[in-house]
This record gives sequence, C-alpha cells and structure tokens, in this order.
Amino acid sequence: MQVVLGLGIFAATLIGIFARPARLSEAHAALLGALAMLLTGIVSPETAAAALYHE
Repeated sequence: MQVVLGLGIFAATLIGIFARPARLSEAHAALLGALAMLLTGIVSPETAAAALYHE
C-alpha cells in the first residue's frame, strides 16, 4: 500500500512541477511532495535530513 501511495505522491508532484497549476512554482510543488512523503511516513525525517546534508 505504501508503494502505491508513494507512486501517487510522486506522480502528483511531477504533474505539479511540469503543469504548474495556479502558477505554483516548481519549488513549491517539490516542497509539497516532500512534505507529503514525510507526513505519510514513506520517507523518515532521518532519511530526508541525510539526503539534504549529503549534498
């Protein structure tokens, strides 16, 4: 079930990035997608922090 939810969030994020509905910037769409992944538990806060600090 988490895989399906994750794919849905991923797809919605990509649609938001490419279609830019209501003049939503790419950064805002990506942020909303990342927050959705965190809030649903698909990505842990530790994993997200590691991804941010690795770069």
